[in-house]
Amino acid sequence: MYKKRLIKIFLFIFLIVFSNFLVVEVCSINYNDIKLSFEIENNQDDVFQVFVSEDGTWSEDKSFYFPYSADRGAQAYSINWNTSWKYFRLDLGGNIGNKTKVSKLSMLVNGKRFNIDLKRLMQGKNFENSENDILDENYFYVETDFSDPFAVYEITQQEYNSIFKYQNKLNDTLKIGICCIFDLVFIILAIKRKFVYALVKELLTNKHLIWNLSKNDFKTKYAGSALGIVWAFIQPIVTILVYWAVFQFGLKSTSPVENVPYIIWFISGMVPWLFFSEAINNASNCFIEYSYLVKKVIFKISILPVVKVISSFFVHIVFLAFIFILCIVYGTIPKLEILQLFYYVACMFILVTAISFFTSAITVFFRDFGQLINIFLQIGMWATPIVWPYSIVPDKFQWIVKLNPMFYIIDGYRDVFCNTGIWFWNKYFQTIYFWVIAGILLIAGTLIFKRLKNHFADVL
Repeated sequence: MYKKRLIKIFLFIFLIVFSNFLVVEVCSINYNDIKLSFEIENNQDDVFQVFVSEDGTWSEDKSFYFPYSADRGAQAYSINWNTSWKYFRLDLGGNIGNKTKVSKLSMLVNGKRFNIDLKRLMQGKNFENSENDILDENYFYVETDFSDPFAVYEITQQEYNSIFKYQNKLNDTLKIGICCIFDLVFIILAIKRKFVYALVKELLTNKHLIWNLSKNDFKTKYAGSALGIVWAFIQPIVTILVYWAVFQFGLKSTSPVENVPYIIWFISGMVPWLFFSEAINNASNCFIEYSYLVKKVIFKISILPVVKVISSFFVHIVFLAFIFILCIVYGTIPKLEILQLFYYVACMFILVTAISFFTSAITVFFRDFGQLINIFLQIGMWATPIVWPYSIVPDKFQWIVKLNPMFYIIDGYRDVFCNTGIWFWNKYFQTIYFWVIAGILLIAGTLIFKRLKNHFADVL
């Protein structure tokens, strides 16, 4: 007994040390996440241009064009910055009589702004100041009577050192934070391991019963209707077609992924959300729907949320096949990345199951909770980047969008079907965050279920 306990303690310590080692050695922020960003406001339509260079020589193949529309007011622009570049040249349009205000000129580094020294920028201009020119700490305003005015700026080594210092500090902070979260999750799992193990064992022991009940639940849900289980597919298909028609043909939305049709991009995000929404809704009412089984002393009621999730999963499988057929029709056949579909399906299943244990237990005592879930899912539908790309969110706020664990799954489905070439291990920070959140939700959900399940029969 003493030896077994020592072995368990040793394995636990080894697991913590090994996970921390992986975080320190493998995980890292994106050191290429550096952008030159600025905002322009002009009195007339024009096209602005930015040249970049390693040695101060300029060529068209190292330039970026930014069309400007005066009726839209101030507009923000940015370019991905390569640290091998040392100079940039800001061309302030080709029209005579421009009245141009340039503001927020900065290097955006992993969400933090490093402002460009505008006084030093003005030292590299090819135009003389006029009485209407304004130079402020945060912006400059110029009026020119000739075309193609420009200003040149040199990024000093000191400025690069400040950027690299910030990135290293951010990287170390994130690694320490992730290690602490990992350790906390492992400690909680160690404390509650008996209950978690008992629950998993209970589900595995009753796997055949779960499978049979899931099939029966799927069949009986539409029993008595003329079309039968066809109704399980009509509503999701109509929903997808309506959203697709409105956003592609009405709002003229386009896919943010190059060479991928909007319908492929859209449906690969919509299908996982439909499964998530339906599974949560159905599982939340499982104890009320199967109240006659809950009242049986010998029946293991912990399997009922899983039964509902699997029942919803049957429709999801059909829609996954439908996406694959669409990819073939449009000539965007998934490549080797299709293999990680199994991983993201597992992520979805675990997340939904974890939430279902919590929502189903609460709904027994608070019937209005089901209506609150519907409202939450409606808000979540629009708060999650399903019909809109998350890139439209300002860089400094994108981390808020990524806090939603469904973002990780939906983005993963798109990596599968849109051939982005991104594997889940390339997004290690998001992957770690997702599994930490899923683990916390699973532990919290099962603990709440355990605490309340003895009172289910009395309430029902």
